[in-house]
Amino acid sequence: MYDWERYSDLLKKSPIKPFSNFVSKRKVLDRVDIARPRSIIDTEIQQLVNQTIRDGSTRIVPILGKAGTGKTHTYHAFKLKEIENRKKMEIQDELILIDINTFDWSIIYIPSPSKSENVLMHIYKHIIEELGIDILDVVSYELVHKWVSKSKPKLQEVEQIIQESKIPYSDVLIDCYKCLSIYALEDDRRDLAKRWLIAEKLSEFELNQLDVNSIIKGDEACLCMIKIITENLDRALILYFDEFESPYNEEGRIAIIKLIAIIKKLHKEVNNLVIILAVLKGLWPKITETADEDLLSHLEFNYELKPFTLNDLRMLIEKTMENYWKDNKLYPPYDHLYPFNEKIIESIHNITRGNPRDSIKLSYEFVNNFILGESGTYTFKETEEEFIPRDLSIQKEPSVFISYSWEEDNNKHKHWVLNMAAQLEENGVHVILDKWDMRPYMSIPLWMERSIDNADFVLLICTNNYGRKANRRERGVGYEYAILNTELFYTLDENSKKKVMCLFRSGDPMEAIPRYLRSRPYLNFTDNSKYSEEFENLLCEIFEDYKFKRPKNGNSSAL
Repeated sequence: MYDWERYSDLLKKSPIKPFSNFVSKRKVLDRVDIARPRSIIDTEIQQLVNQTIRDGSTRIVPILGKAGTGKTHTYHAFKLKEIENRKKMEIQDELILIDINTFDWSIIYIPSPSKSENVLMHIYKHIIEELGIDILDVVSYELVHKWVSKSKPKLQEVEQIIQESKIPYSDVLIDCYKCLSIYALEDDRRDLAKRWLIAEKLSEFELNQLDVNSIIKGDEACLCMIKIITENLDRALILYFDEFESPYNEEGRIAIIKLIAIIKKLHKEVNNLVIILAVLKGLWPKITETADEDLLSHLEFNYELKPFTLNDLRMLIEKTMENYWKDNKLYPPYDHLYPFNEKIIESIHNITRGNPRDSIKLSYEFVNNFILGESGTYTFKETEEEFIPRDLSIQKEPSVFISYSWEEDNNKHKHWVLNMAAQLEENGVHVILDKWDMRPYMSIPLWMERSIDNADFVLLICTNNYGRKANRRERGVGYEYAILNTELFYTLDENSKKKVMCLFRSGDPMEAIPRYLRSRPYLNFTDNSKYSEEFENLLCEIFEDYKFKRPKNGNSSAL
C-alpha cells in the first residue's frame, strides 16, 4: 500500500502551504505559469517587441482583464521569458551563432504612482531599479563612444563636441550628457555623477563640482534620461504599467488625464519602447473617454486575459503540488494531483468560473481543510469524495445596495461611487445602484424599499452631507435611512442575514456617520493612498473571508 501518511504529515507540519501566494506581488515571481489563457497575448507582444527593435517606434498595448485574471502575473510571465531569452542569447554568443529571430529586450514593472509623485520621475526610478545601476556603465560608454571614436576618449574632447554641436541642446540635456560623461571617464567624480544620475539629493557645492545647474527631478530631466537610455541600449524596453486604472479609482478623471498625458509624451518623444497598460476591463471604456483621438489612433489592439479552462486548473494544481513535494525533498506521489482529485478540481472550477486568483484561493482553502482533518482520519481511497471544503458548494453571488448623497462636488463624489461599484462587480459582487438600476418610470420610494430588501449588504457612503440628511430624514438619503431603521434593529444581532456597513469617505466621522451607527466600526476610505487596502477589507467582509480567524477547537478530554 502506498505511504500516503508521509505526504499528509508534510502538509500538516510544513510552515509554508501550497497555493498560499494567491495574489501576485511585484517582487515575488510566480513559479507556476499556465500560459494558455494569454497565448495570443504572448505571441502578439513578442511580435510588437520585434517590430520595435527593427524600426525603433514606440507602441502602446492595452491588456484588459477582470479582477483576479492575472494582470500582475502576466508581468511575471514576461519577466521569466526575458530571463530565458537572455540565457539563449548568451549560449549563442558562446557558440558564435547568429539567430536573426532572437532579439534582446527587458521588461520593467511600473506600479501605479502615488498622488504626490512626479510620474516621469516614478518611471525613471523604476527603470534604474529594474535594470540595475550597471546600466549606467553601458549607456555612458555607448554615448561617449558615439562622439569620440578612439578607445580612451577624454572628458574635454566630449565637452568640446557637445559645445560645437549644431544641435540646439537644452541646458538640462547638456547636464545629463555631462554627468554621464563624467561617470564614464573620470574616476574622481564618478561616484558624485552616479548620485546625480540616480536622482539622489546633492548640495549646491556638489552640483558646482559637477558643473551642472539642474537635478533629475522635473519632467524635462527625467524625460531626457529615459530618452538617452533607450537610444543607447542594444535592446527594447517594455514598460509594464500595472493597475493603470488606480489613479482614476482613487483621484478621479483629472488624475488619469495627467497619466495619459505622460503616456502620450513617451509615445511621441521616446523610441524603442513597448508600453503595456494593464487595466480592469470594466474601467477601460471610462479611461479611453479621457484620451484624445490622436492617442487613441496609436493604440494597438486590445488584448484580453481569459479564465482558466478545467484543464488549465488541473495543470496548475499538478505543477504546484509537484514543486511543493520537491521543495520539501519528497519525490512526487504517483497520483500527481494528491491531495486533490478530479471531482474537487471540477468543483473549484465551477465555483470560480475559471478565475485564476479565485481558483488558487479556493485550492488553498481546500488544502487548509485537509490539514484540519475535518473528514476524520485521512486515507486517500476512503475519503476522496468526502474531502470537499465547505466553500465548494454552489454559492449565490452576494449583493450590495449602495446608499450615498449628492455632494457639492457632485461629479467627483458620484464618480468615486461609480468606480467602487464597478470594482465590486469585477470582484463578483452584484451591486444595486440608482444610476444603473432605477428608471424614470419607477416609483423611487418603492424602488428603494425593494432594493434594500433584496440586498445582502447595505453600504452607506458616509460624508458630512450624508450624515446630516440621514439624521434629518431629508430627501432620498433620509428615506433610505428610515427604511433601514427596521434593518438596524435586526442587525444588532450579529447573526442577522442583512448587514449594514459604513464606509467613511470624508468629513468628521461624528457628523458623517448616522447617529444610530456611530458605535459601530467603519471602513475608512478617506485616504486615497490606502484605497486598495480598505477595498480588500470590504471584500473580506462581504465574502466573510476574514484575515484573523478563530482557531478550530480541539477535542475536550473526558473529565
